[in-house]
Amino acid sequence: MDKRLALVITWMAVIFAASSIPGQDLEGISTPDYLLHAGEYAVLGGLLAWWCFHRRADKISPCSRPLSRCTMVSTVIGSIYGITDELHQGFVPGRCQDPRDWAADTMGTFIGALAVLLIICCFKRKKDAEKRLENP
Repeated sequence: MDKRLALVITWMAVIFAASSIPGQDLEGISTPDYLLHAGEYAVLGGLLAWWCFHRRADKISPCSRPLSRCTMVSTVIGSIYGITDELHQGFVPGRCQDPRDWAADTMGTFIGALAVLLIICCFKRKKDAEKRLENP
């Protein structure tokens, strides 16, 4: 299995485990719920984008096309996983399903994916420019 995909699946398992914690065990957390959701899904979005970009990078050379396509793919996958996460929370004592949490999941996934892809593309462009300078 691809190591990037393994990281995506591992992080999804971490999210699932965190969603399995009963509500009464979370009473000491003062951070707003939507920020926690956005943060954990930003990591997921970044991992998904990293996986998606490297899957497609050899097939499409310009950085702008994988950037938009991988941002969309990562956001859709993260959003769908966010829906399943919210459904799962409905079965955990003291937790509830909240569409606002799903919206935070989706937004976090988008932001994480976009940030990672922009970083990857900046490094890729810099590396390509260095190669052009070395081999005129």
